Amino acid sequence: MKSNCVAVPHTHVRFVALMTMTIMLIISVHARSDDMPEQPDYLIIGGGSGGVLRGQRLGYGALSYRFHEKWHGLYPSVMIGVASNARYAAFMLGYDYDLNGQFRLSLNIGPGLYEHTKTAPNLGSPIEFLSTLELSWRTVRQQRLAIAFGHLSNAHIDNYNPGTELLIFSYQIPMH
Repeated sequence: MKSNCVAVPHTHVRFVALMTMTIMLIISVHARSDDMPEQPDYLIIGGGSGGVLRGQRLGYGALSYRFHEKWHGLYPSVMIGVASNARYAAFMLGYDYDLNGQFRLSLNIGPGLYEHTKTAPNLGSPIEFLSTLELSWRTVRQQRLAIAFGHLSNAHIDNYNPGTELLIFSYQIPMH
């Protein structure tokens, strides 16, 4: 009898497990967004590398806008990312966990549209989901420097789903 199971690479399983544990940790923390100081909107300029866990590394740049409005601790953001012969635009929801007055852990996840040429990675679908785990440091005047690790995947809405990982460094500018 032939099995219909799809083999999932161990790196994807580990990443999903890490993200699940992170979500559970953030949800289990009793810090409410009402207890946190009001945050401004942020314009985020970032760059880094795609394909960091595989041999095909590509330069990556992104521009995001993170809104300060929160609903049950979740805030919306929009982003546009570009790599060699590929583009990605997404709407995301995020959650911040303040580690102390200067460091913050943020989890962001959301759907987006991916477009590529023949020379860029085929991720299997024009619909891709981006999830990131970000650590940021507050500098002067609420500006932030951040490093994020992300995973871009179509979540098996297509039979072909190689996914890719991103390492992103960003400068976050408060919009007062």
